[in-house]
Amino acid sequence: MKIIAIILLTFISPLLISAQGIVNKDGNVDVPGKPGDNILEKKYIPKNIGSQLLFERYYQGSIYFKEKAQVNNVNIDLEKNLILFEAKGNLMQLDFHEVDSVTFENFKIIFNLGDLHGCLLVYDVGPHNLINSKKAALKESDYNKSLDVGSRDNKWIITDDFYLEKYSNAYYEKDYGVIELPSSKKKFSALFLNSDVVLHYIKENKVKLDEVEDLVTLFHKYSADLR
Repeated sequence: MKIIAIILLTFISPLLISAQGIVNKDGNVDVPGKPGDNILEKKYIPKNIGSQLLFERYYQGSIYFKEKAQVNNVNIDLEKNLILFEAKGNLMQLDFHEVDSVTFENFKIIFNLGDLHGCLLVYDVGPHNLINSKKAALKESDYNKSLDVGSRDNKWIITDDFYLEKYSNAYYEKDYGVIELPSSKKKFSALFLNSDVVLHYIKENKVKLDEVEDLVTLFHKYSADLR
């Protein structure tokens, strides 16, 4: 009888185990999901879509340390506040506070400006500077399994806020200021003396106030008329 019992257990045990989970090649049992889930369905692990990096690839830039420049292929990690650069075939990193600025062909990046901190892209638009503040946040999966709606994956979202570092034409210190640019076309055009002309230009040319290229073009045209 003992021999028969052992033989039965030998055949029945794997069936009991496989009923609780999936037996893999190593003989281990994987139990996917939570209680109540379909045990034959592997639990989906969300992927991170996109990137927290400022650029899709590395660009040549000059990193300034107290007026000393070092030219490297550079990128910016917006989540960890790091400057990434290639040096002697290795990928190196520096914290924002260790660097004065990074310059590229058409703009530069600074990391502190009054109450503004982080990755601040600076564009020269005449007597003033356009400031583009960049931040990254990971939007987590909002997938609803019961309704089969939403995104299965996490997604990096890069946000833009725009400011104007304003100087008077005479560059008097008392006229200096950093102002946040309104997203409303009417409020934005009110920053200019000839607000009606600027508002007409925005509507006529379908200017997007959240696109840096459009803002640079507009300020080059009308920056002298700022209030």
